[in-house]
Amino acid sequence: MARVLVVDDDADINAALRESLELAGYDVAGALNGMDALAEVSRQCPDLVLLDQMLPDLDGAEVCRRLRSAPESKRVPIMFLTARAGEEARVRGLALGADDYVTKPFSMQELLLRIRAVLRRATPVEVSAIASSCRAASSSPARTCSPRPSGPASTSGSRAALRRSATSRGSATGRRWRAPSPEPLRGDKPSAPTNHPGDGARP
Repeated sequence: MARVLVVDDDADINAALRESLELAGYDVAGALNGMDALAEVSRQCPDLVLLDQMLPDLDGAEVCRRLRSAPESKRVPIMFLTARAGEEARVRGLALGADDYVTKPFSMQELLLRIRAVLRRATPVEVSAIASSCRAASSSPARTCSPRPSGPASTSGSRAALRRSATSRGSATGRRWRAPSPEPLRGDKPSAPTNHPGDGARP
């Protein structure tokens, strides 16, 4: 079960977020200011931090900077929750190392989906199945496929082979070999024989 730390100075929003996350199956802790959030992280490091940018003591940017500088929390995903919808605020939050940026008001369903996506990206990938499949592939014999020769060289070689075959047939029979004429297709009428000059009719 993933542990989520909710940091928001609005007690009502903080309670609503914690309740929704608990119903979604998360282990949830809460903090109402930046110092309490850092103390909670030191006590038990969460899997994700929902961090409001406007806090009464330390602002969210400073909390994010300290979390990223601490060895035990530098890889913890951080999602900013803020009413600042301007592009400059979003760019500043992402530049500080935040993994996502959600503006208020927000849909709880969208927030839960974003949390799930951030946690999925932060979860290490299991590589045992991939490693076993790679070992199985390496143990099978390698197969190589040679490409068929193409181009002028292969064409001239084929023609030369045909000439050698025709010459060998002619020398074996004592006469010049001619390629057989194609048979007429089914349904075609045979053509009448052509009489060449000098050919006489045989009795």
